[in-house]
Amino acid sequence: PGAPPRTDWDRLRQALRQLAAGLCFLHDAGKLHRDLKPQNLLCTEEGRVVILDFGLVRELMDEGFTLSNNAIAGTPAYMAPELVGGEPATPASDWYSVGVILYEALTGVLPFDGDTLVSVALKIVKNEPVPLDKRGVDLG
Repeated sequence: PGAPPRTDWDRLRQALRQLAAGLCFLHDAGKLHRDLKPQNLLCTEEGRVVILDFGLVRELMDEGFTLSNNAIAGTPAYMAPELVGGEPATPASDWYSVGVILYEALTGVLPFDGDTLVSVALKIVKNEPVPLDKRGVDLG
């Protein structure tokens, strides 16, 4: 890929703050989103970030959902390694997705990609993402 996208740091910080506040609110209400990704976030013209698509939301205490029996719950490129490995979702799983969203916002690419769901899942579980500085992102 080419150079990373030009970053509007103030706008990104504000959006990330709002996403984090919304996710904290959701978790404080005892819920997990389980499918955070850019397509499930709406940024209004006024700069307000809205979390969308609550179709996979579950209660934090719900023990009955994992990725067993080949049931993919969420979008693989944004899934935490524990979910790919068949473990139950936790608030940390949602925060991992936020990290993937931020990585993609900074670099213009996903930390892990592939031609198939299996290849993406294997990379998530076995690999480390390319460091931001190696992607041309200057955080200084």
